Amino acid sequence: MGSIPLSSRRSNLWGVVRLTRPGNLAIAAATMCTLKWGWLDRWPGSPASLSTGILMIAGTAVVVLLMAAGNLINAYFDVDEDRINRPERALVDRVVKRRVLILTHQVINALGIIVAIWLSILTQNLLVAVMAVLISFLLWRYSARWKGRPIVGNFVVAALLAAVPLWLLLIEWNAWPPNEHMKLTAGLGTFAFFALAAGWMREMVKDALDIEGDRAAGKNTWAVLHGPERTRRRIVQGTLATAAAYILLFSSLANLMSGIAWAGTSLPAVFLLLTAWSLRGAKPRWNKANELLKWTLVAGFAQALWLPVL
Repeated sequence: MGSIPLSSRRSNLWGVVRLTRPGNLAIAAATMCTLKWGWLDRWPGSPASLSTGILMIAGTAVVVLLMAAGNLINAYFDVDEDRINRPERALVDRVVKRRVLILTHQVINALGIIVAIWLSILTQNLLVAVMAVLISFLLWRYSARWKGRPIVGNFVVAALLAAVPLWLLLIEWNAWPPNEHMKLTAGLGTFAFFALAAGWMREMVKDALDIEGDRAAGKNTWAVLHGPERTRRRIVQGTLATAAAYILLFSSLANLMSGIAWAGTSLPAVFLLLTAWSLRGAKPRWNKANELLKWTLVAGFAQALWLPVL
């Protein structure tokens, strides 16, 4: 790879923006808004005062800021692997100086925690601040220590995806009457569960894609330890099991949905089955599986726009 001079402030700024992965941040923000305004606000008796306007903006901002900080610190620790696995993304030391990267991470992370504390005060829910601090810690710990550990690293990232609906649950909690808390928990908890499952499978796929770089960096991911074939079997089993569980769930709601809504709600299961199909045989299409699992997550959250209310 050719080197790019680091003297330009514009290069540093543009590189930092790219390393935050703006597309993923936009999806996270859209997920928060879709779950809140596309689904929860359609529930009978949904509170209209809390988590609208500035509070919802603040809650979404915390998600975006902490995720951006996590992406930056991940890039900081993944320099060697990225040069092998994703040379087009290997911007650290080429486009972005390390000191710029780590300083930007600290500023963005601190800002996210400050907004979370303010939001905790406004919602009168200490767990809002606690969860933000926990997520910040997990993102740093994952990049620094856990990414190269089998199962643990995959679970942490998947759990952080599942944390988005649970974060909304905490923001909403005190606004809803106590007799609605179980329903609220069940609804957002279901989103969290399937985000965890699909996210875990996607992280396994990424491990399979990154075997060469992870092995060179001394990281013992599941794919490095057990090889691509065993990894492929585990992912196929996981996607089929998740698809079966999902089909059982949304089929129980079929009588509450129109034909168009039913078709839209079936999309996550379709993407999961296509993922398993893309990994069949001796030449699994790992990039295709990675893309399909991303769309599984997007479709899973987007369906809040047409899911029946509880």
